[in-house]
Amino acid sequence: MEIVNAVLIFLALVLMWGALNLDRSPVARVEIDQSSQLNDSMTFLQKLRSKSPREEIQSRRIRAFQANLAQITDENPELLKGTDAMLTEREMGNNNNLVSLIQSTEELETARVFDLQNQQRSAEQQRLDIASIEGDLAELVGLIAQVQQEAAASSQTIEDLSNSIEKVKTVVGY
Repeated sequence: MEIVNAVLIFLALVLMWGALNLDRSPVARVEIDQSSQLNDSMTFLQKLRSKSPREEIQSRRIRAFQANLAQITDENPELLKGTDAMLTEREMGNNNNLVSLIQSTEELETARVFDLQNQQRSAEQQRLDIASIEGDLAELVGLIAQVQQEAAASSQTIEDLSNSIEKVKTVVGY
């Protein structure tokens, strides 16, 4: 019974929905949506086609500059020749500066290689000096040990002599 009631309620809802949708024309709704999309597309394309105010100002400035340049060129052809000469001189100066910069770089590279070679030579010489100093220090340590042994032997000899002198003094009665 409950299932039958649920089916009847569902059937009633479907019929209500159908009755409400019979008033609306599906074609009109599609046309409205299509025209709305068309209007949006046309507006978007017009925005894309037209320049922004900033672009328009920039293009006006460029046109004004071109007009001024054309007028100056017509009025003063000598100015263009002078400008060409000045640009040529600057180009030659820049080329000379570039060549001198390249030469300076090459000289710096040569000097750097020379310095590296000198550093390597001095490092090798320092290694040899260190090895020589180490040998001399080892020899000096050995000599110091010999001197200490001889000093100990000398002090033993002096002590023996002192003892002998004391014995002689006691025997002689001095």
